[in-house]
Amino acid sequence: MSGYQNHTNYFEYIISAGKDHLKHKFLDSAGGLFWAVFNPLFQIILFSLVFSNIFMPEKTGLNSFDAPYVVYLCIALVPWLIFSESVYESTNAIMDNGYYLKKMPLPTWIFVAKCNLAFFIYSCIGWICVLVFSFIMGVQPTLWWLISPFILLLFQLLAFGITLITSVLNVFIKDTSHGTALLLQLIFWSMPLVYYVNIVPLILRTIIDYHPVYIYLNALRSLIIKGECPSPLLLLACVVIPFVLIWIGISLQKHMEKDVRDII
Repeated sequence: MSGYQNHTNYFEYIISAGKDHLKHKFLDSAGGLFWAVFNPLFQIILFSLVFSNIFMPEKTGLNSFDAPYVVYLCIALVPWLIFSESVYESTNAIMDNGYYLKKMPLPTWIFVAKCNLAFFIYSCIGWICVLVFSFIMGVQPTLWWLISPFILLLFQLLAFGITLITSVLNVFIKDTSHGTALLLQLIFWSMPLVYYVNIVPLILRTIIDYHPVYIYLNALRSLIIKGECPSPLLLLACVVIPFVLIWIGISLQKHMEKDVRDII
């Protein structure tokens, strides 16, 4: 019973701390809220201005998604920007909360979880804006739109699984957060987010189709723009990958917790 009570208390703490984290990051000042909105908006405008003139459908035969470029861009770029920020910030979650780890008998993974929860709430807000924008731009809603929050949740669970691992590594290898930032840049350009997949050599498209990060973003595009459900195999991958990483991450956190507390 005590174990059940502990897990209930952990869950309540994660929710409370996650909301506080979101409030502190974005809502405590007008400037915080402004930058939270302006940063992704600026990148969308920038990519749209640069790439919309390059990737014209009549030049590249890109009507497979049958949507304005800016919609194609937003559906993948907004979740990615939040995901990448979540991964970077959550990688530092244990180090940033070292004071609380010394004072409170909480598992180390709790701080990674509350950071990811805050970004999931932020992601949901951003996704509502994306759906409204897509509708305004002429994309017709379908019942498949209702599945998109589930994909978004799995995408955030992927970030959680990754950062359960990187946050521990960051305690022992101080450059982990810098390496994570560079890796996120490489992942960004390895996926057709700002460019169309049609320009990728045919031999590489199959690899991209099974890209462990892109499968989530491609699923969102299929649901919203095409009104189609991704293949069962890809949906299964979207479910399995995060939970495998979470299992590995939680095991690593528990195994290394004593050493982590000694170092911090």
